[in-house]
Amino acid sequence: MSRISPVWPGNSAFPIAAVLAVWAGLGIRDLPKEGSGDDLKTCRLVRVRPEWNLPVLGVLMNRPDGGPQMMLTCRLIDYATAHH
Repeated sequence: MSRISPVWPGNSAFPIAAVLAVWAGLGIRDLPKEGSGDDLKTCRLVRVRPEWNLPVLGVLMNRPDGGPQMMLTCRLIDYATAHH
């Protein structure tokens, strides 16, 4: 039996496990577009509802009440809101 090892940018184990489950016929899954292209071209994977996409979700950030982490967290929040 050959070993198939799909790889995505960042080499995250989650998308790999999700793809392997879908390949095994274990249901429908929303998968990242990068890395799925070859499987879509060869019909190993099929888009079930091409008109549907995941909703865009906001990013929630909270900051600690005090301490050195508070300043770092505030800087991250300022950066994220300035570069939105």
